[in-house]
Amino acid sequence: MARIGKAKEAFADLDKAISLKPTDPGSYFIRALVWKTIDPDKAIADLDKAIALDPANPKYAEERLSLQATRRPPDPAPSPAYEAAEEPAAPRVYEPLQLYPRKEDHSEGVAWELKRGLEQQVQGYVASAIDSFSSAIQLDPYNAEAFYDLSLAEASQGNYAAAANDCRRAVELDPGRAAAYKIGLGIVRVEADRLGKIEKRATDAIIRQ
Repeated sequence: MARIGKAKEAFADLDKAISLKPTDPGSYFIRALVWKTIDPDKAIADLDKAIALDPANPKYAEERLSLQATRRPPDPAPSPAYEAAEEPAAPRVYEPLQLYPRKEDHSEGVAWELKRGLEQQVQGYVASAIDSFSSAIQLDPYNAEAFYDLSLAEASQGNYAAAANDCRRAVELDPGRAAAYKIGLGIVRVEADRLGKIEKRATDAIIRQ
């Protein structure tokens, strides 16, 4: 007979009894009673075996129901939605409201192109200087100094019509320096007259205010 008070010895006796007579439901039932306080799942497994071997015995079914009722169901795993709700939501970041689009600052690029253009012009690379002044105008179409420097470079190459137009544009953009820029117009006129490289209508356009 199994010594239920001593679980280790009881299991040894019951395992031996079951191995000798695996169709005896009583051995499974007694082993279930030993497992009851140690491992309820194994106890239920032995009770199921006993019920399968002797379904007419109500004691096996009653014990199983009693054991099942006393078992604490495992805590359900939290759903992903629950876990997400537990985590604090990160604060939203809003871009500051802008009534007008930002204007990019190209002042450094413009200054660099103007400096390079003047250096190229002094060194005699007038075509390269014109490219540099034109690049400055692309970065800042409202830079009067860039138009004025471009007009002088164009005039030195004999392109007086373009020089006059660009010099007038400089006056329009910066009326405060109109007097200085008009001197440039005068230089263009003198060069045009001296070299004779401009038609009369272009000359009239240069000197017309």
